[in-house]
Amino acid sequence: MMLGPGLRWAVEACRVGDGSPADRFARGDSLQIGELEQLLAPGELADLEREGLLVRSDGEAHLALRCQNFNDLVSVMPRAQEVDADFVHLNIDTGWLIDLAWRHARPGEYAVELAAGNAIVAAHLVARYKRVMATDVPGPWLRFAALTLAANAARGRPSGVVVSDVAAALRPESFDLVVSNPPWSPAAPPDASGKSITFMDGGPTGTELPARFLREGAPLLRPGGTAITLCFDPLFEDGSRPLYDVLEELRAGGYDVETIDSPVFPSDVVTERLRARRLPTLKQGRHLAVVVHAP
Repeated sequence: MMLGPGLRWAVEACRVGDGSPADRFARGDSLQIGELEQLLAPGELADLEREGLLVRSDGEAHLALRCQNFNDLVSVMPRAQEVDADFVHLNIDTGWLIDLAWRHARPGEYAVELAAGNAIVAAHLVARYKRVMATDVPGPWLRFAALTLAANAARGRPSGVVVSDVAAALRPESFDLVVSNPPWSPAAPPDASGKSITFMDGGPTGTELPARFLREGAPLLRPGGTAITLCFDPLFEDGSRPLYDVLEELRAGGYDVETIDSPVFPSDVVTERLRARRLPTLKQGRHLAVVVHAP
């Protein structure tokens, strides 16, 4: 995907990050039309309108998205005021996942981010891998994934977005690195309107969806490859620990598996919140990374 001149202008304004009107506009603020016409060349303004990225209202205009700096790259996200709450979002564990990839995986040829959201993790992986893919199920987030990859494409290495339900569209034993941060919160009941927030829904115990990523992600690895998945590890009063059952399956399959406790979501906080809200029989809950190495 190529960025048009209007969006390229917004991306560069965000990179500067000087708090100027151009920077604020790139981050989603509204500007007066006259002020905007002084900042953008006619072709840049026309490009934004042609792409449906410029929203005009009462003499002002704003982008239908927002650009933000994230670990020295530009993340292209939906503008919060114009999207449904059930949408892609970045959280503090995104940066941790990137750090884990740097520390626990060696550079290689092929990397993939599963359930990539806006693909900011995949955009970081381009620095170490010759070809990077970002996957997700069909939805509006796919456009933001493509835009984020395009906004950071100056490194000259190919990257792209693939529609895939977890690993369904991917070839086994094809990747040196697989990363994912799937939803891991226990399913919340529908709100008063009957709507459920699915982007946080990891299943009844918060482990069901991450377990699928673990089981489908490991077979994608080439020999010596690494898969890193952020998960929820609940221990219940009856002694059951569903995530560890999955880890034992992987070990029995010949994979080396290690877990790393989260520095961003402390165990006591996770336990207290989820026990009170959704898991009354929860004895202890941990947010952690599961690192799987293929033999």
